[in-house]
Amino acid sequence: MEQQKLQEYDGKDGKPAYVAYDGKIYDVSTSRMWKNGVHARVHKAGEDLTEAMKNAPHGAEVLKRFTEVDSLEGAPPASTVSGSADPLAQWQQWYRKYHPHPMLIHFPIGLLNFAILMQLLFLVTGQPTFETTAFHAMAVMVLSIIPTSAAGWFSWKINYNSAWNSIFAVKIICTAILFILATLVVFLRLSVPDIALNRDGLFWIYMLLFFGQIPFSAAIGYKGGKLTWT
Repeated sequence: MEQQKLQEYDGKDGKPAYVAYDGKIYDVSTSRMWKNGVHARVHKAGEDLTEAMKNAPHGAEVLKRFTEVDSLEGAPPASTVSGSADPLAQWQQWYRKYHPHPMLIHFPIGLLNFAILMQLLFLVTGQPTFETTAFHAMAVMVLSIIPTSAAGWFSWKINYNSAWNSIFAVKIICTAILFILATLVVFLRLSVPDIALNRDGLFWIYMLLFFGQIPFSAAIGYKGGKLTWT
């Protein structure tokens, strides 16, 4: 299939959505991430994505789940496509190589899960050491959100040109809410050190803020998975 013919399959007006990579053409019409022939409001169906794939947060393996429908005439293989001297492209290549956000995101989510586990053990056993450990984990988690969010913002700007869709909206909003809730937990614990020991009204507010972070953390992880693998 020639490049001009490929452009006709743009996923609009009921037409199939085709994309090319490494000389092969794939039908991505069934993917929700290619709704109306647009992916993350950046890439469009009917295009050769060989160069763009270098800067994606996922590899070309995601295309294996789609049907290969044809080959692209005159397309050079991915290994021979030259890099760009453009500064933005160089930053994209750096990000693609080192993956700062996918690496950093494990810290706040892991620390939150650990803090929740320690808090649950405290509620079950009554051992103050579990509660202290939960607080320390939560405090470190708050600090870890800052570089993780910065890396996420960098990824959003560089890889997706600040595209706005439901995935990015949920991740950004839930991250902000998560940071606020976690900061309030740390602030209350520092202000009232025995807040978890006295079962008064403040204790229940503290517990609500503590465990209320779970759905927002889950939403961030779920949407991040959809962004990478769908």
